[in-house]
Amino acid sequence: MRYWLTAAALIASLTTSTNSVSLNSRAISGEYGIEGLKNMESQLEVNEQPFTELQGGPSYNKADMEGAAPYTNQSAWEYPMSASGFGTQATSKKMIGAYYPDWQTNRLPVNQIDWSHIDYISYAFGLIGSNDYEIELSSGTDSTLTSLVEAAHSQTPTRRVELSIGGWTGSGPFSDAVSTEANREKLATAMVEAQKKWNVDGIDIDWEYPGLPGAGNPHTGSDSANYLKFLKVLKPQLPSNVTLSAATSVYPFAGPDGTPLDDVSGFGEVFDHILIMNYDIFNAAPAPGPNAALSDKCGSSKPGANAEDSIKAWNEAGIPLEKIYLGVPAYGYLHESSAKALVARQTPTVPGTDEGTTTNSQPATPAVPTMPSTPAVPGATPSIPTGGTGTNPSNTPVTIKNADGTAAKGQVDFDAVVNSGALTRVSASQFDAAGGWTRKWDECSSTPFLYSGSQVLSYDDPESFKLKAQLAQDMGIGGIGGWTLIGDTEQGDLYAALRDGLGVSDP
Repeated sequence: MRYWLTAAALIASLTTSTNSVSLNSRAISGEYGIEGLKNMESQLEVNEQPFTELQGGPSYNKADMEGAAPYTNQSAWEYPMSASGFGTQATSKKMIGAYYPDWQTNRLPVNQIDWSHIDYISYAFGLIGSNDYEIELSSGTDSTLTSLVEAAHSQTPTRRVELSIGGWTGSGPFSDAVSTEANREKLATAMVEAQKKWNVDGIDIDWEYPGLPGAGNPHTGSDSANYLKFLKVLKPQLPSNVTLSAATSVYPFAGPDGTPLDDVSGFGEVFDHILIMNYDIFNAAPAPGPNAALSDKCGSSKPGANAEDSIKAWNEAGIPLEKIYLGVPAYGYLHESSAKALVARQTPTVPGTDEGTTTNSQPATPAVPTMPSTPAVPGATPSIPTGGTGTNPSNTPVTIKNADGTAAKGQVDFDAVVNSGALTRVSASQFDAAGGWTRKWDECSSTPFLYSGSQVLSYDDPESFKLKAQLAQDMGIGGIGGWTLIGDTEQGDLYAALRDGLGVSDP
């Protein structure tokens, strides 16, 4: 259980505490509250529909911000204190990890991984098979995972490898697999055997999502309750040095009515950590929005769908801060649009009609939240080569292509943007627009975006990554994990920015 202290209460507590304390002044101010989490059911959107046109967007006094101001705690987040006293922010090491999707390993073979900026890797994905739920690898072969574990364990200090099971396209079997006691026992046995077989250091469950359809998956109102029952079967069977974790939505697990549960503290007792997937919030659309907002500065129509509020929501629901990791995207979304700004508010219309956008109207009342998904699908291979340096000295006009190799909408890794020539390196960790593109900073989400002609790219870069890491440090969470390791530059700019923002040295 966690307690939240006003400044006065904090001062009083310091007079009697024997714990050593290191305080960050930005973390202690005002009264704590989460207005966006109240009446969640009446505020969350059903799904994201395509947009037909941009009808307006945020306007700013500064047309072109060269950089972001340091993160400031606009919502007066108070200093967290656990039942055992201070400790998470001041004394706990912040972990930095990354997903390593097995269908993209040709872009970054195991022997080319730079381990200097990361503490662990989550191998994606293990899949639940039809034969007693035996865990299979989505690649169909063991060699890459085996090599990855060997490489991680040979590092000094040793790095960890988790096997992530499920994913956006691999979550279909979960609901049935946890629905009965017999099924739960079989699935637990299968995961324990998978851990032994590949000698991984952790099992990471990526169920997208309990109680919700995700990619059209079977689901019931009992999913979350059954999920917890399953975890209580699995956890005691794993070796004590093997971690159990989960990738989650920005919202706590869904209850019987499909809305976020108020209390998920039971999950906090069995998980070593959760990773909040704070990405895919606004997908590719003619009215582009931010992929991964830092906070809600402009009254987003997706309340809670940002880094700051999602951390608060999970902690309020019972997950200790030190067990929360923030998920960050090493990719962006390419939009077919001539917009010059990102939208903060989107108003869904009656099904069957066009959907509009606005900057000041209230969102409609939906039934369940839009859930972001683990990006990309097995088999997708970007056509843009890796290994570029981010130089376009002639500023030759360029077109950004998505992961399918077409100049349309879709996901684009950060390294692909750099290698296309649309971004050029101006310092060790700073990139500016090139190739006919213009870079702007979205104050609402604290993320950059690019535009050129009929293309807009909403994305993250070292600057926004550092802000997210500073937020993680200020809020006292346990770590950060990125999707994916492969999306970073050859120089590791994104993950180096995370370490810089956290104020930690390389492992």
